[in-house]
Amino acid sequence: MRSACGLVRGIHRGRSGRQWYRSNGTPTAGAGGGGRDRGRWCGVVWKGCFALQVRVLAVTQLMPEADQGWDPQWEATQPQRMGYPDAERLIELAGRVCYRSWQNPSGRSPHAYVQHLVAQGHWSVLEHASVTLAFVGVSRAFTHELVRHRHLSFSQESQRYVEPEATRCIPPLLQWAARQGQSEWAINWVADQAQAHRAYAAVVRQLDTVPPPPGVSKGLWRKRIREAARSLLTNATPTTIVVTGNHRAWREVLLRRGAVAADLEMREAMYAAWECLLPICPAVYEDLVWAHDALGVPYLTALSHAPAPPQPPTAQVD
Repeated sequence: MRSACGLVRGIHRGRSGRQWYRSNGTPTAGAGGGGRDRGRWCGVVWKGCFALQVRVLAVTQLMPEADQGWDPQWEATQPQRMGYPDAERLIELAGRVCYRSWQNPSGRSPHAYVQHLVAQGHWSVLEHASVTLAFVGVSRAFTHELVRHRHLSFSQESQRYVEPEATRCIPPLLQWAARQGQSEWAINWVADQAQAHRAYAAVVRQLDTVPPPPGVSKGLWRKRIREAARSLLTNATPTTIVVTGNHRAWREVLLRRGAVAADLEMREAMYAAWECLLPICPAVYEDLVWAHDALGVPYLTALSHAPAPPQPPTAQVD
């Protein structure tokens, strides 16, 4: 499976660990190793698991005439700014409106201007440009946490209309345990997940034979049946959610949900989202530094522009 941003995290695990794939289908180096046998872990075959994808659906586009009508000196520099992302150019434009600073005596590029805003904490200007991402193959547990960020906008696959997949999203910790040779839990976990789905399907089949009450249409009765049966589904049920946010909102979500204490699946998804957001507005995201923990899951370690800790005074020599 491939993502529009060029990187997709495979839920399936090889015997030696994680494998990441670029958009051309070739495995990347330095992201955890792993083999091509992505449907097998330590002798336990799992034929029904999802691969998480993060896809870019839409970005803010700057109109061709956006730089016109502000100041002659500003218009004269338009050709030099054409090579920068629209998001950075729009954020710079909005920031310069605040102070009517069209002359740009320091000669800052749009990229450098936005970098300065981020470093100074002037994040409100970042809100003028937005990105829409689709998270595909994530668990319901993931979306339960993500929708708490109310400054984002969400549209999620409905369990009342859409029949759930029989496949499941395997939590990263359980994947790690399987790679350590703990296969017994995997067999039990797969069996429990399959039983939950069979119970859901049985309720739907049984209630589908019951005629709808008077005054209830067939379409509404179908939704009533599935909204009752979905109580049997687990948090590992895969779903798709479309999320729109401005660059300030996305940055704040990455900082919180990419932290080492955050949910492991959330961290994996945030890293994939960061890979998508980075080329859209590099100045907002390039200072985020990621590493991998002992489980092989990415987490946000630091900001590259963070000030250095104070040093002890140097002794003076006469």
